[in-house]
Amino acid sequence: MQRQLKDKLEIPFNWHAESGCIFYVKDEIIIFTDAMKHFLISCASQHPKKEARLCAHLTPDNHLHEMIIVHSKGNYIPPHKHLNKIESFHLIEGQLAVVIFNDCGEVKQIIHLDSKKDFYYRLQESMFHTVVPLSEYVVFHEVTNGPFFLEEKREAKWAPKKNDLEEVNNYQRKLMKKISVSLIQ
Repeated sequence: MQRQLKDKLEIPFNWHAESGCIFYVKDEIIIFTDAMKHFLISCASQHPKKEARLCAHLTPDNHLHEMIIVHSKGNYIPPHKHLNKIESFHLIEGQLAVVIFNDCGEVKQIIHLDSKKDFYYRLQESMFHTVVPLSEYVVFHEVTNGPFFLEEKREAKWAPKKNDLEEVNNYQRKLMKKISVSLIQ
């Protein structure tokens, strides 16, 4: 059955649209197909946040959260950390930088991921981090422990808020310079 999103995107799969381009599966057995990947890429390219997400867990209360996430180039994820969470990414398509910060906002490490090599990352403790798409879009599988509680997510006070576009653009330019330098090394 096909349904319409507010922005006229049809959902040709048995998914529930949570909000914007966030979807939850309805089936107990999930096979992620190329058509699903391209649907999420299309959603991300048309959405103001430049991202889309398919939650393979049935509800936010599940103890294991698995998501297929698409970020388009230029997407800004404010540096944040999750309390009492472990997360891992397995890249499906594209290139991504994971930037790890200390508590003061200084870059500790830049991890370059590529779906053709160096395609897996795991963060085992609570550290400030962000992700930066390096290709036109990046598709990755994220796994973390649930349930999800918004109060367990801490956004960095030293980073710009998503709605401050001028500050976000300046911050992203500075961060991309650091990422570019680390690619050369």
